[in-house]
Amino acid sequence: MNQSFCVILLILFVIVTATQAGENANHEKILEKYYSLEKPDGDGPFPAVMLVPWCFGFDEEHAKPHYDNVQKKLGELGFVTLRVNYLAARNITFCYPDAPTNLIANDICTAAEYLRKQVFVKKGAINVVGWSWGGASVFRALRGTDSKNPAQVDAAIAFYPDCQRRAKLIPWDSDVPILVFGGDIDESHHLQTVSVFLNV
Repeated sequence: MNQSFCVILLILFVIVTATQAGENANHEKILEKYYSLEKPDGDGPFPAVMLVPWCFGFDEEHAKPHYDNVQKKLGELGFVTLRVNYLAARNITFCYPDAPTNLIANDICTAAEYLRKQVFVKKGAINVVGWSWGGASVFRALRGTDSKNPAQVDAAIAFYPDCQRRAKLIPWDSDVPILVFGGDIDESHHLQTVSVFLNV
């Protein structure tokens, strides 16, 4: 391999890396625009919960009242809440195949970093709750992705996570406590359990 060829490869690598970094920074700004953060009255610091929806997002007709209720109840319990709206940030209405778990996991990691920068958020009490495809993406975020280290969260909850073959999940080790709900019972019945489990 001659020297000029190595220089060309190096230049191409720098261009690709810079392009990816620019695209990531732009996506993070778009994601932040759709966060829908709510906080209790006062200066805090407050514990925080990221909410990661199922495949049809927060605004699907039948799901919207549920997500609104969960966010309201967690706020009443003293949590900062932040919606990780991975669909709106990509201008899509359905998660698959346009938003695979590794991309949503990146969004969760980014949102966790965002929360850690907020003075009203209690460090050591940043949590994440995911539903279905969002739950599978929480698992992926705890493992880390090709471009992100494992999400810096202190507890995680997944409601009926989609862990089938298309989620492409593999075993991993994590020190983060994880609570998983499965079955047909409406998860609103579990809010008291959720509030006890989450780091406060």
